[in-house]
Amino acid sequence: MKKIISILLGGMFLLISCSTIGGAEYTVFDDKQNDVRAFFIFRGPIANKLFNHIDMISFSIWEDAESPQFLYMNMNIGEVKYTERRSVYNIIWDFHGLMYFTGMHVLNGSDILDYSGYIDASGTEHKIWNTSVKIDEVNSVLTWTITKNDLGLKAGDVLEKPHAQSSVGTKEWETFKSFAVDKIASGSNYVIQY
Repeated sequence: MKKIISILLGGMFLLISCSTIGGAEYTVFDDKQNDVRAFFIFRGPIANKLFNHIDMISFSIWEDAESPQFLYMNMNIGEVKYTERRSVYNIIWDFHGLMYFTGMHVLNGSDILDYSGYIDASGTEHKIWNTSVKIDEVNSVLTWTITKNDLGLKAGDVLEKPHAQSSVGTKEWETFKSFAVDKIASGSNYVIQY
């Protein structure tokens, strides 16, 4: 039954992909379900069962004409689960030759850290904190609201090569150790509408 619901939801996302519905511009990027890679090499039912909460099914980018100051992104995952391990979810794109991102860390159970930012030409990370994330535990959807001005976005700007990555691991001695990862390859560019 879960697979049927996932297929139906994926079909609905495809229908709205790159279209206008209710004043919103959508672009959807799909991924295979149950494709988590654990400990760099292991795939399959056991890895997917253990790490279903980082299994990305799709992510979307959209805007709404009624709130043109915001850019929205969401990620559909296998399930929302709070663990003692750090779960990381990121949507990444290039803009003016730099890598930009929005995402969320789930820290120590249910503590949430959401963010947006970019990495400059010298490799320094700049976080922009005026981002909020909504977690829909019933439908397993994470939705970010990003203030466009904070990222310097205006109509006509292009988010190049958007892609996504999720992982679970632990942070020790300022180094993140990953146990499992899922990735959605880059798709078509997204052009800011408003």
